[in-house]
Amino acid sequence: MYAFVNPESGESRFWLVPVLNKEADQAVMAAFAQRVGAGENLLVLVVQDGGGFHVPAPQGQPEGIETVTLPPYSPELQPVERLWALTDHTVANRCFDTRQDFTETLAQQCAWLETQPDLLSQHTLFHWWPLLRNESESVLGEMPQLDRSSSRKEYRGRFKLAPVSIKCD
Repeated sequence: MYAFVNPESGESRFWLVPVLNKEADQAVMAAFAQRVGAGENLLVLVVQDGGGFHVPAPQGQPEGIETVTLPPYSPELQPVERLWALTDHTVANRCFDTRQDFTETLAQQCAWLETQPDLLSQHTLFHWWPLLRNESESVLGEMPQLDRSSSRKEYRGRFKLAPVSIKCD
């Protein structure tokens, strides 16, 4: 399962995938970028752990996606870690007849969680998480644009930023 959450707004996206590898990671990251509209006018900063499967596609991350990798063994820095208690309680200590039953139960819980931004924000908005002035869009305007043509990160122009925490389990 992949979970993306914006700790400030509580917006979230979940993907249930049968495997956890670099191909799945690349496919989910591309689907996430498309679903949230990441691109030239929306930069999404994805905070991720150092899982070996977090490998960008050969052409790099999808347009509008930038990643920050947390140090090893630092789950306490990862806001989305706190979502697992909310996803797991519907499937923990239960015996399912089939994998499909398990997946459907988990999918229903994830779909419900996507409609509960206040609850997710309560669980993931750490006191040190950088707050943005996100009045109406949950993204920040008036920030410099990342120039992707250079290997050195330079900022020019304007873009909107939505910091998101990702976790796979």
